[in-house]
Amino acid sequence: MKKLMLLAAGIVALVAFAGCATVTVTPAQIATALCAPTNTAIADYKAFAALYPTLPAVQTGNEILTKYQPVVTAVCAEGATVTATNVQDLISQGIPAVAAIVATVPMPASTQTAIQAGFAAAELVVNLVGTYESALSTAQTEVASGASADAVVAAAKMSVKVQQ
Repeated sequence: MKKLMLLAAGIVALVAFAGCATVTVTPAQIATALCAPTNTAIADYKAFAALYPTLPAVQTGNEILTKYQPVVTAVCAEGATVTATNVQDLISQGIPAVAAIVATVPMPASTQTAIQAGFAAAELVVNLVGTYESALSTAQTEVASGASADAVVAAAKMSVKVQQ
């Protein structure tokens, strides 16, 4: 619960930046949002695996973790040099691998729910940042063209795509 509160504070901080005229989101900021739930999920899995090392699901989880741990470590280890490339690798490879581990192992429902909530919050942060940057870019283009205030707002709204 404490970790979720810290993640929520991070979300509030990132959303607060949305009021600034220019916002540049760095890979490190995205990593901050994604690493907390990723590391929590891995730690929960390792604790479960230590209790039930002979379960076939744990053996499968260990294989997955062995293969994808370097992707997670490249971004989430203390002192890691975070780049756009390794953050993209984390998003496209590491997080799906962690999700697969959690799905294969019969963890308590409360643990799976907490992990899912952490990833949902991280996804919200990442999506908010992308949405804001898209709207900001479109609005800046409209302002440069000399459009009215209403047209600038309308264009920014149109640039925000709702994900299904």
